[in-house]
Parts: sequence; C-alpha cells; structure tokens
Amino acid sequence: MFPTLHSPTGVIIQSEDLVEWSFLSHNTVRTLTVYLDQPGILTGQARLRVVKLCGSDPDKIIVSMNKNQIQQAFLNSVNWQINLAGFTEVLDNHYPKNKIFQFLKLTTWVLPKITHRAPLEGAVTVFTDVSSNRKAAYVGPKNRIIQTDFQSAQRAELQAVIAVLEDFKQPVNIVSDSAYVVQATQYIETALIKYLVDEQLYQLFSSLQKAVHDRCFPFYITHIQAHTNLPGPLVRANDQADLLVSTVLTNAQDFHSLTHVNAAGLKQKYQITWRQAKDIVQHCPQCQVLQLPHEGTGVNPQGLTPNMLLQKDLTHVSLFGKLSYVHVTIDTFSHFVWAACQTGEAAAHIKRHLLFCFAAMDIPQKIKTDSGPGYYSKSSQAFLQQWHIEHSSGIPCNSQGQDIVEQANRTLKSQLQKQKTEGGTREYSTPHMQVQLALITSNFLNLSRKHLRVVMPPKGSHS
Repeated sequence: MFPTLHSPTGVIIQSEDLVEWSFLSHNTVRTLTVYLDQPGILTGQARLRVVKLCGSDPDKIIVSMNKNQIQQAFLNSVNWQINLAGFTEVLDNHYPKNKIFQFLKLTTWVLPKITHRAPLEGAVTVFTDVSSNRKAAYVGPKNRIIQTDFQSAQRAELQAVIAVLEDFKQPVNIVSDSAYVVQATQYIETALIKYLVDEQLYQLFSSLQKAVHDRCFPFYITHIQAHTNLPGPLVRANDQADLLVSTVLTNAQDFHSLTHVNAAGLKQKYQITWRQAKDIVQHCPQCQVLQLPHEGTGVNPQGLTPNMLLQKDLTHVSLFGKLSYVHVTIDTFSHFVWAACQTGEAAAHIKRHLLFCFAAMDIPQKIKTDSGPGYYSKSSQAFLQQWHIEHSSGIPCNSQGQDIVEQANRTLKSQLQKQKTEGGTREYSTPHMQVQLALITSNFLNLSRKHLRVVMPPKGSHS
C-alpha cells in the first residue's frame, strides 16, 4: 500500500509481480473521510479481493509506516480495527526490491501536523459560542462577535472556529460546546471532503480546511458541555462566550452599526465593560478606517455660558446632491452642534438655518462667522439686528479663527461617511435624516473616554 495524494493506492503482488491495482471509490459515504481511515478501508477491500483470487488471506501486508505509527492507527481509527480484525499474518513496512515499488514508497503518508490531540502547553485558550440570532463569537485574549447568515447553530459555530484559526497566528487551544464542530475540526486537516449538494456546507468545510492548512502553528480543539452548573475556570470562560452573544451585547452591536457611537457611549448606554465596548468599535470596519479627529481646543474666544457665543460655518457634502450645502452651528460653551442641509448659501438660506438653531438652541447673544458675502448682506444684517444678536467674523483666510466650528465640520462629515459606508436603511437614507442621525450621535451618544460627560443642549432649548 502506498500513501498517494488524496487517497492511498493498493497493489496486489505475487512473487514480486504485479497482479492487480486496488483503489478506493471517489463517492464516499461520509462527508469528511480522514486520510488515516482510508488505508484501513483499502486493506479490508484488498483482503476480500485476495481471498476471492486465492482462497486465503495475504501472507503479508506492507505499509510505509513505522511501528509507532501503526500502533497509533489502531488506537485512533475504528476502520483499522475492523478491517484488520482476524489478520494473523505479517504486517510489514519493507517493500519488495522492485523499481516501481521503490519509487512509489518515496511518497509520505498524509498525517496531521497542525492538529494536535492533546492540549498545547503555554498556548492561548479561546472559547467559541453562538446564539439563536445568528451571532457567533469567541472569547480569549481578544473578543469578537461575528454576524452570520446561517440558520444552523452548528454552521455558525464552524464560522467562529474558522475566525479563531485565521485571527490567532500562534499556538491556540480552542474550546467549543458543539461536538459536531469539534469532531469536524479534528478531522479536517487530512480529510477528503465529499462534494455536497449543499453548497453552503461545502464552502464552510473548504474554508475550514484552508484555514488549517494556512496555519504555521499547531492548535488543539476540545468539547465542553454547554450551560452546566459545574464549577471551574473552563465553565466560567464558556459562560463569558455565552454572554458575548447575549441580547445586551447583540443590541449594543446593532446600535453601533446604526449610529457608530464611540466606546464610552456604548458603555454608558448598555452598562457593558470597557473591553466589550472597545471590541465592538474595533471590529467595526467603518470606525477602523475613519477615526474621529482629535478634539482641539481652538485658538479663538469661547463662551462662558450657554448661548453666549455661537460659531457658524458652511461645509459641502457632495453625496447630498442639490442639498450639498450643509450649514453648521456650534455653541462654543457646551459644544452642542446643530446642522441642516440646504440648496445654497445665500442670505435666505442663512436666515432659515438660524431660525432652526433658535428653535433648538435658544437665541444667542453673539454669533461668529467667516467673512462670506451672505453674512454681510443687508438682509442678513437686518435679520441679526432684529433678533438683537451681535455679529463678528474671523480674520479672512485664517481658518483658526473658526477652529471650533471647523472641528465640528470634520466630525460631522466623518460621521456621515461612516453612515454612508454602512449602507444604512431606507428610513435613514435621505440627506435630512442622515444629518439628524449624525447629530444625535455627536450630541448625545458620543462621550469622553476619560470622564463620561453627557453632552446636553444649552439651557433654554426646546424638546
């Protein structure tokens, strides 16, 4: 018998002359057939053929395995035990001195190298789990929640194991509460995957096998009983994996997908730990690519009380088409932001926006803008005088004079970009809805990491 690729090849010989080749069928009964089982199956098939040809068992069975490997095969493979039962002749590993046989024996047996049958000492330990709402997760040195499309919990758990094998580039012990997933992962390294009509399951097994073959470090996987009251560190860690896919964290992840709120805001709203909140933000692709700029203090005067001094500016969001003129106003004391998208930047648009601001933020004492012509038109100046608001402008061509509102512009556009990349839902697809959603996140949900400061609207605002 020779360990050829995918499945072994058998040869029936008599007096060093080839009598017949022996192969296994390509249509296997099991979905995953371990390579070590195949020599046992082929041995039983060849024994029956020899009995049919000669009327007795073969005098010798030759395999290119040493004594220890043969012992391990009998211990770990039921097929070896069944198909070699009652064999009383010689089981050897010395091939006849035939050129063909000497060439074929140069091939090596396909034995597991990455998959270990005993826990790895000094390796990290990771626990996997799934929930009924198609969420998969793992808990270890780092945590991760994975949204899947699988109706089956076993398939979602397979996806979690694949993620562990791909994310941890080091020796790792995996603990799963699915016996099906544990057995499939133990066999997958050397298994011959049967083509399945179920394309989804076939792709999962193929991805799992690829993840194992791509690893440079070994791994060990074992099963743990789910939802047990027994004491011990393994049970406690598995309970943490259950918690990771619980309703609270699922709701927190869904809420972050909608608003992209920062970690401090998630911690405050859902009463989860810093680590859980940061893991949700760190695994959001939009928040990884588009980090919010560092908050600057500005070099221009700030109000000492709410509505003492507002700054106003205009920014452009090309995604909004005709409504790309986004007017932004910020209270320099509370940093409460109000914005609205309009079709232009003329005096009529400025007055309309300021009326929106007065309704949400109350009437300010002073307002500071740039030196744009719309602010110094007769219509705008008359409007400000009518409301008894003092108007000033910064130095022309000096953006630092409007640093606070410029920072608000960058924050708003970053938030809009995240919402755009996420895709959003139909309810939040219009420019006005997108701006309002970004304002909710910036004003009420995003909190400071150092101190959970709730950003409230200025005194006198209307609900």
